[in-house]
Amino acid sequence: MGMSELRKLPSGWEWIGPAEPFLDWLDHEVFLKYPFATGHVLPHGSEDSTWVLHSQYVCPIGVNPDDLGDFWPGQGFSPRPPHGWRRVLWRDVAAAKGVALRSPLSELGEAPPCDGWEAVIDGPLFQAAAEDAFVAPTEGSMSQLELEKLIPILAAHTTTTRVQGVLSYMDSAGAVDVPGDPDGVRYALSFELPGMVTDLLSVSDPNDRVTPELWWPEDRAWLVWSDYDLMGSKIFGSRALIQQIREHPDLESLDWFPNSHTESSDV
Repeated sequence: MGMSELRKLPSGWEWIGPAEPFLDWLDHEVFLKYPFATGHVLPHGSEDSTWVLHSQYVCPIGVNPDDLGDFWPGQGFSPRPPHGWRRVLWRDVAAAKGVALRSPLSELGEAPPCDGWEAVIDGPLFQAAAEDAFVAPTEGSMSQLELEKLIPILAAHTTTTRVQGVLSYMDSAGAVDVPGDPDGVRYALSFELPGMVTDLLSVSDPNDRVTPELWWPEDRAWLVWSDYDLMGSKIFGSRALIQQIREHPDLESLDWFPNSHTESSDV
């Protein structure tokens, strides 16, 4: 299979070759295969980490819940919802339900932010316009709102505008088939950080609006991780960078670390 058969990327994005050389700065056992670490482990050069929880929304009474326009909830990157839809923070949902802002503890430990958390909206809370007039957080990618707020912070903490990344192992369109290797060869991609949101919005097919699972600047000053089925993205970087994220009024961040029955079971 040739590179022309890899996933079509947004305008300005490009495939830059097999991913392994670009990933050699990350711990293979921690960041590059399942189960990914969600605890206190940090990539080389980072000092701190936090989670950014993906946005969820409710359509209030008086707003037409069927007028979704270009909004594409579910898997992958999503534009902002239509005018009138109200963002609801995870902590507000948790308070309304009377539940904890974390995952129930199972025999396998505690899951990262995902649809297993009771603080994900799943019913007609907050005077919704209809029984199903709510949108749960996107999976596998931050939405437009989070990226628009996060990118200027990230840009201020790197010396380059060029970003590198890899798609999820679950996305076969980010790898090239190799005889005898069921997983194929994963490819790395590259794009300009300032144009990330505009580039994604320009993609007409919502199924192709895919953000990388792992992405970082060429100087490796920080790392963003958005797992395929998680509803939060983990950011690693300097203490100053992570503190800015924690203090940002429009980013719902959470310093979540798993409770588990064994320290080695991070997911």
